[in-house]
Amino acid sequence: SNAPTWENNISGQINLKDAIHQRISYTAPNGKQYNIRKDGKVATLIVRPRGWHLDEKHVLIDGQITSGSLFDFALYFFHNARKSVEIGIGPYFYVPKMESHLEARLWNDVFNQAQDYIGIPRGTIRATALIETIL
Repeated sequence: SNAPTWENNISGQINLKDAIHQRISYTAPNGKQYNIRKDGKVATLIVRPRGWHLDEKHVLIDGQITSGSLFDFALYFFHNARKSVEIGIGPYFYVPKMESHLEARLWNDVFNQAQDYIGIPRGTIRATALIETIL
């Protein structure tokens, strides 16, 4: 769970980028150091953008508040998609809170546009989805 504050979202994005680009390290209070593996074996990340109903009020497009889900997806994808393909761990997404097949279709359109934009084959993105309503 994440409180979607600007600081939380941006620091989370930085952590995701550091993980994909193999730059994460941690020194515990006892001095023990932990580093991401340098042998190319990285844990698979499944990124969860916010639901469609949440806005990102800190980013305006043509003077309008932007979608939090699109902001989260775009920021991660732009900075990490090529590298995640290169190291064989994505890009993978979990898209939550959908209420119809039309929202799933919208995500598919977003994925296709994003893949075309950075020049990776369509179908490279993989996603799992949570449909909130059965009917």
